[in-house]
Amino acid sequence: MNETVAEQTAQQFFRILDSVYRGTESAPRFTALRGKWNCPVGEAGSKDAFADELVAGSVREDTPLISCIFDALSDRKATTHYPAATADRFLYPSAEGKDERQQRRTDFLDRAETISPDKGISPLLELARQQFYYYPSGYRSLSVYERIHLTCCIVNCIALWEQEQPFSAQKNANCFLLVSGGISGIQDFIYTVSGKGALKTLRSRSFYIDVLMEHLVDELLECLGLPRVQMLYTGGGQGYFLLPNTAEVRVAVDRFYGEINEWLLRNIGVSLSVGYGYVPCTADQLLNSSGEYNSLFAALSACLVQKKYSKYTADQLIQLNKQEPAENERECRVCATSDRLDNEGLCSVCGDFIRISSALMDPTRVIAICRSELPEKPSLKLPASGEKTVYLHALSSNEAAHPAASVIRLYHQNPQEGTDLNAIPLYLGNYFYCEKEQKEMPDFNELAGWSQGISRLGVLRADIDNLGSTFSQRLNGVIQEKGTGCGLRWTDELSRQLTLFFKLNINRILKGELGDKKTPFSLTGTEPELPRKVVVVYSGGDDMFLAGSWNHIIEVAVDLYRCFQAYTGKTLTFSAGIGLFPSKYPIRAMALETETLEENAKNLDGKNGVALFGCQTVTNAEGRSSQQCLSCYHWEELVEQVIESKLRAIQEYFALAQNLASGKGNSFLFNLYQYLTALEQDPSQSINIARFAYLLARLEPSSKDSKDKEIIEQYKAFSQNMYHWMMNPTDRRQLITAMQLYMYLTRTKEAEGSE
Repeated sequence: MNETVAEQTAQQFFRILDSVYRGTESAPRFTALRGKWNCPVGEAGSKDAFADELVAGSVREDTPLISCIFDALSDRKATTHYPAATADRFLYPSAEGKDERQQRRTDFLDRAETISPDKGISPLLELARQQFYYYPSGYRSLSVYERIHLTCCIVNCIALWEQEQPFSAQKNANCFLLVSGGISGIQDFIYTVSGKGALKTLRSRSFYIDVLMEHLVDELLECLGLPRVQMLYTGGGQGYFLLPNTAEVRVAVDRFYGEINEWLLRNIGVSLSVGYGYVPCTADQLLNSSGEYNSLFAALSACLVQKKYSKYTADQLIQLNKQEPAENERECRVCATSDRLDNEGLCSVCGDFIRISSALMDPTRVIAICRSELPEKPSLKLPASGEKTVYLHALSSNEAAHPAASVIRLYHQNPQEGTDLNAIPLYLGNYFYCEKEQKEMPDFNELAGWSQGISRLGVLRADIDNLGSTFSQRLNGVIQEKGTGCGLRWTDELSRQLTLFFKLNINRILKGELGDKKTPFSLTGTEPELPRKVVVVYSGGDDMFLAGSWNHIIEVAVDLYRCFQAYTGKTLTFSAGIGLFPSKYPIRAMALETETLEENAKNLDGKNGVALFGCQTVTNAEGRSSQQCLSCYHWEELVEQVIESKLRAIQEYFALAQNLASGKGNSFLFNLYQYLTALEQDPSQSINIARFAYLLARLEPSSKDSKDKEIIEQYKAFSQNMYHWMMNPTDRRQLITAMQLYMYLTRTKEAEGSE
């Protein structure tokens, strides 16, 4: 790390923490810690005041709890808060909370006192992230950790910028460089797989993208001699930085991304590439003094688009057009890339992914980036600056500590309090179900076979509704307020909270640990089966792709939605598509079809919906046909009207009638379902009440069962409900979905196998 930057980072770190410990019972211990790091208390200088105005602003909020970032998205004032918890806690905002500040101060010092200054400031920054992530700084929605992070980031930019020209604390000086770099081609890279072991390959590729993104962040910052505080946030394959706007930095950024693209082209091909862009900016723009904050990001997006269409140099394009198949090349059985294959029909890339997949799935292992490949250890190649190659290994802590590992850096998966402070935290949606006696991830066939009723694989794709306008418009209200600091502190914190939900808390929800006394949802109305028989294929900054037993996928979707509503104070929603497939259905087709379902859900008024099962050909009143999803609902409609009302009515009647002498069952219900579906697909048909009454009458208890008054009353209520639902178009559509769910849930494996 640059010496000037290291010194500035340490000074700002201890200056801000001084405000946390001053006047507390731990003040003497903190003073001793400052002395150990040779960071005595000094007078605040012009740079400190400049950074404080940019980061903290002037609006004070002196409470033991920190106000919730999601309140900034609503018209209401800050009414919900978080306690001063550790970073790894799953928190919902609430009106009240316990004061945990003293515990955080003590826990920080207990561990900080064991860290040697020889290790540099990075372990202390990570410890501050763990202990002060929710610790209130005294300013609205600003934690102590976020204040440290952004203040160090800004002061470091100024320190390096003034090496080229004097610093004058002018807010209109272009001393900052807002940079964005990301990975293109993620979906094609992940979902273009097939054949045996496809799920493991999917997960390995998804894992690779997550690590590649973090690795590129650290590689770039190491090239620049800057600490990780210069990274604003990462998510969804994109990273954002605030760097000093110097000629040296601009040249280094251009060179770095050019080298990475060249490496990816040589080693992986055109399926993956990196795109980047940057724009100079002033403090005034970051403070939104003239309403330019959103324009700044619009200019950055335009730069990204421009560079995306010119990501390859002329020489690279010429080389690509000259490529010819080499001798003995065949198509890889997993990714269909032409290459020289191994004995198992795999290209070198897919072979590496399959060999390392089991190690990557082990949450106890650390992810080690090594200078050289370790013998007899599976690895994945990664690009480094200078077009070099480094190697990703999943190692035990002892293996990573061995000198032979030649470790450059370590990443710790979903770290808990007390983990290695020298490892970089890597939050991953990495949950997968496995039977108690197994440790291996199940395959698609096992997941489908564990389903209740029909053996089908469920696939869920979802992402947040209107996220772009949330950042550019809804968050703009608080950014425009005077005294609330720069826009970065608000966009940064919102992005981090969303990342925590989709990359960390999702794992807990799938285990059934919903928090805040929330009860996991059950499709059958009985005690839910936990943990969920689901695998997270990908879960990013605002979206997710899950696969599992079909009934668990629907239950998980409801759990995730309800938790997300509580997590965001109902300020954000997401829409989803849920498809059901045979276990051997092509993965890419699953991804595309569920994406279409997700688009159907987003076409609902106000979005905030879910589309299930698939699309069907529907003819409108004018005789025109189109592909539509008939089972497309807002979330509350699906839960309250389809499941809790109509599905429960069907379940209750058939549970009561299952032992009838007349043996009424699914075949009779299926006849009703076919009739109603035909009506829905062609609204021009008139409702044949007599036919519906005939079909419904076939469910009536026989004379042998007529002595049971409860059965007779239940049938009357059931038939009346069915009649009213059939006559109303909205209820009829809900009833069709409820029937479909019931028939799927009660389908026997024997009946399925006989087809």
